[in-house]
Amino acid sequence: RENMNMLKRLAIAAALLCTSWAMPAHAAVDISDGFEYADNAAFRALWDTSCTLASMPGLFEVTGGPAGVGAHSGSKVLKLTFPPPDSEGGCFSGRNLSSPTDVFFMRVWVYFENFSNNTGVLTKMWNIHGGGTYPGFWTGSHSGAMNWSMGVVNTYPLGAGTYNLYGGSIPLNQWACLEAEVRMNTPGVSNGVVRQWVNNTLGTNNTSLFLRGATDDGRGNGPNSHISAISTYRQHGVGTIYYDDYAASRDARIGCGSAPPPPIDTQAPSVPAGLGAAAASSSQINLTWTASTDNVGVAGYKIFRSGTQIATAAGTSYSNTG
Repeated sequence: RENMNMLKRLAIAAALLCTSWAMPAHAAVDISDGFEYADNAAFRALWDTSCTLASMPGLFEVTGGPAGVGAHSGSKVLKLTFPPPDSEGGCFSGRNLSSPTDVFFMRVWVYFENFSNNTGVLTKMWNIHGGGTYPGFWTGSHSGAMNWSMGVVNTYPLGAGTYNLYGGSIPLNQWACLEAEVRMNTPGVSNGVVRQWVNNTLGTNNTSLFLRGATDDGRGNGPNSHISAISTYRQHGVGTIYYDDYAASRDARIGCGSAPPPPIDTQAPSVPAGLGAAAASSSQINLTWTASTDNVGVAGYKIFRSGTQIATAAGTSYSNTG
């Protein structure tokens, strides 16, 4: 009877312990590229590029890093040169993800060498897109200011326009870590997400974007719009951009250092269910329950007796004594 009374006084509550929960290894890193290619031909063998091999030197090439500085890591970088007065167009190179996704993260180290862009236009850096479906997400530096911004084009429906999302400043003539997160909205619901970071500082944070519709608009925007490819462009601006250590993931921020950054999480985990108990002795009860689920992860479970927390469990079992 005493054991049963103890059991009745125990209640289990799941809680996401954001300050102590460590992000596991990324489950889906689609691309990780330090551009350590032997030459431009080796780069073109992996990246689908519009540049001819002969046109790449001096415009869009694998080479060493900035003079006197070098690569962010290794010895090679991807160098894009923007000659004056303004590069209206030029080469682009892209790669497909392993499969389409509604959640996308990217990280790239960038060095803007004596670079400037024009008011009213976006220096196009990376395009996150659906390979024929919309919307598309152009990352870059916008409107004459060196900032990490994004232009979201071809939102739903036809003629809905473009979201110009302005982010944090990008320092010139030094390596900087740029990150972006894109989450497609539930079709027909204004809950799309775009976030961008410069050197781990959040500068763009939009969480209620209407990106794709519940029905197809006849031009490739609808419930089947996903992210399936990335491309880097050389368009608008004057100067030189160096890229190094590019990475893309579909499950978490990749981060700028050796340790992944903490995730941004606003969704509570589900309540654990299926509580079971077995009396091991007159003074011990062993409890088990079904694991909670969460969009980021569950760090552990708080154990309560009569409304007072008595312990924390990392897994789905706990032995109570006393």
